[in-house]
Amino acid sequence: MGVSTTYVTCMMPFSYHERSKYKLYDALKEQGYTFFTLDNLQLQKAFYGDICVLHEEMDQYFLPYIERRIFPKKEKSQAFLRYSKKVEQFATLHIHQKAYQFNVLSVDIIACPFQVGFISFRIELKGDYTFDEVVDFMHHIRILEPKMPDETGIQIRRNDQVFKSVSEYMLNDLCAFMHDFINHDAVRGGYFGSLPFFEDERMLLAGYIEPEEALSTAELYRLSQLDGLDEHGNPYISAENDEYMENYLDKRMNKRFSPKIEKLITEHVYMSIVLPHIPKKMQAIAQSRFMGTEYYQLILHYFYKLTLLKLSYLYSEVSVLHDQDYTEQLMEQIDQFSASYYFQEVSSRSTGIELANKLQEVFKIEQQYTEAKETLESLYRNQESTSTRRQNSLLFMLTIFTVLSGIYGMNLIIDEWKEPYKLSYLKSYTFFEWISFITAIFGIGLSIAVIATSGFSKIRLQLRKRKRRRYE
Repeated sequence: MGVSTTYVTCMMPFSYHERSKYKLYDALKEQGYTFFTLDNLQLQKAFYGDICVLHEEMDQYFLPYIERRIFPKKEKSQAFLRYSKKVEQFATLHIHQKAYQFNVLSVDIIACPFQVGFISFRIELKGDYTFDEVVDFMHHIRILEPKMPDETGIQIRRNDQVFKSVSEYMLNDLCAFMHDFINHDAVRGGYFGSLPFFEDERMLLAGYIEPEEALSTAELYRLSQLDGLDEHGNPYISAENDEYMENYLDKRMNKRFSPKIEKLITEHVYMSIVLPHIPKKMQAIAQSRFMGTEYYQLILHYFYKLTLLKLSYLYSEVSVLHDQDYTEQLMEQIDQFSASYYFQEVSSRSTGIELANKLQEVFKIEQQYTEAKETLESLYRNQESTSTRRQNSLLFMLTIFTVLSGIYGMNLIIDEWKEPYKLSYLKSYTFFEWISFITAIFGIGLSIAVIATSGFSKIRLQLRKRKRRRYE
């Protein structure tokens, strides 16, 4: 079975430094990227090949409090800042004696709040390919660094250049200038060390296909998992039981417009399947929505997922006994996230509501949010309890020394302390003078220890903030 039309959008998340965000904005414009706004109607046909994406539809699709975040009119760091560039670059992906020619239509670089960003590139697969080959191409194009035996050996060729991975092609050719802005971790090494919450070094993939025939249950399941071809060129499927596959698909498919259009949504794939013999107008609408409203729905919910994963990673490294100030900062971040960005109702259209609910369910966003919120609150309560016990112990000791020093200060004077002190004076001390001497020594020592401990804690907190700043 052949596939007449195939579009693919791959989304690679990255983390960037807060202090370099304005340099990033300037660098993007110097590289020919355009700041995306709905007011600029010339952009409706600029980045999508032959497809026109109506800005008016996107404007009406999202609720106002979401719209002002994802479609800002000016460059402000509290919103999603999208910079797009038309590329029209042809290349060929070679793997297991197969060659897939594709055209990179455009590249988006989106700087989001909480120092999370996305590099998205839109691809049109060129040529005549079977369904198995289309799925195989999607399987390999989303793998940034091939490591499994059946994935190694990939080559992307453009003119005289050869790249041995998708990440090398993206970060050494398409977006080479981004090296200076993506966080790198010297300990873990490489780009992916900067995102310890990034899953499996594989990009989220959105696909649009127009197969020549309706897809079977097995083919739909292969599409949901991107089960391509094995090293021998045979179709691969990661399940055998028909009932299992049907149950899996029932939970992840939207058949509102079936049998003309079907949506398949999994943890790694969003697929728009336009079935044969539908009107051209409906086909054009499906393509426009895939590149427009559905793309933004996916970006928004992927941002939710990654931000919550980032916060979960950060609180997993918090020291329960010492990082109360940092825990407070994380609580402020999740409060800001829930108040300004995280909304379950994002669209005014019934189709948009259904898609948002499905993405929430598949990405397990509500579960992650509840877990992060409750864990941080519990962590803060434990730290507060520990801090209170320490303060009570310190106050108890200081009270004892205050009482003793008050009693002896009013009733006992040691004349030797008025002169240069000699250790030989200790031999002549009475019992009460010994108590006064011990009280003075320990009181002074306790005060020095409190000052030193407080200063050390502040210095250590600042050092930890600097160490973690690359994740923030």
